[in-house]
Amino acid sequence: MDYKIGYPIHLSERVEELLREGTLDEILSIIQNDIDKEWKSTPPGDSQARELLYHESHALNRLNLKLAIIIESLAMSRRGD
Repeated sequence: MDYKIGYPIHLSERVEELLREGTLDEILSIIQNDIDKEWKSTPPGDSQARELLYHESHALNRLNLKLAIIIESLAMSRRGD
């Protein structure tokens, strides 16, 4: 398996393709909207459910950031080749 910047090249290229065509952004947006809807339907006093949803939303944002970093790192490494 070929690696570049610590990630399998075929995975990095596929994620880049999904981001470029908008599919991944659309999927992440759908998931974020589901989390937001669930948050809004949760009773204000249900702190446990709200905390869980907060963490889900935060994790989704971190995932999105990590994917962007991988793609940017791959693009930078290509420029250096």
